[in-house]
Amino acid sequence: MAKETQVSGEQITTCHFVLQSYPFLTTVIDGVLLPRVPEEILAENNFNTVPYIVGINKQEFGWFIPTNISKELTPVATEKYLGGSDNPYKKKNLFLDMMGDVLFTVPSVIVARYHREGALEEEINLSKMIMKFWGNFAQNGNPNEEGLTHWPEYDQKDGYLQIGATTQQAQNLKDKEVAFWTDLRAMEVKETLRNDWVVV
Repeated sequence: MAKETQVSGEQITTCHFVLQSYPFLTTVIDGVLLPRVPEEILAENNFNTVPYIVGINKQEFGWFIPTNISKELTPVATEKYLGGSDNPYKKKNLFLDMMGDVLFTVPSVIVARYHREGALEEEINLSKMIMKFWGNFAQNGNPNEEGLTHWPEYDQKDGYLQIGATTQQAQNLKDKEVAFWTDLRAMEVKETLRNDWVVV
């Protein structure tokens, strides 16, 4: 007789993140600093509570967009970088050069050129403000100081600081999106458990 395993919502969410793979941001479980996967440690509330800052950027994955080269330009880029050799080993290195240039080198040079031409006063002020926040936090675990917009501690009110040309306190960062993806992932993992994790 088959019996379905009972799994709590919290376990479902935890399992999802444990099973999920991030090819660009892999986690090394060394048995010392990280004895187990972080998701398990967090789910059990078995960690030291220390001050930390967490944040996201607008269009966070925008750095990956340049790899979407148009069909017309793909042969041109491929020939430029990979056309000089038939050696598979050399082609691998040439391919890495191409990806490095597209993702990092060219954008870095373009940004440097903008800085060379001088930043706007509001950009300089924003940079100084962020450096003060980061410096304060590194020094005493609190980013705030007199004269800066108060950065609220993240608590049950879900307050956060929106940093930009206008810096202001806000609440419930992308709460609808967080709820959507949390529910969707939980449903996905629950369905997997329903199909695969059956005790006979």
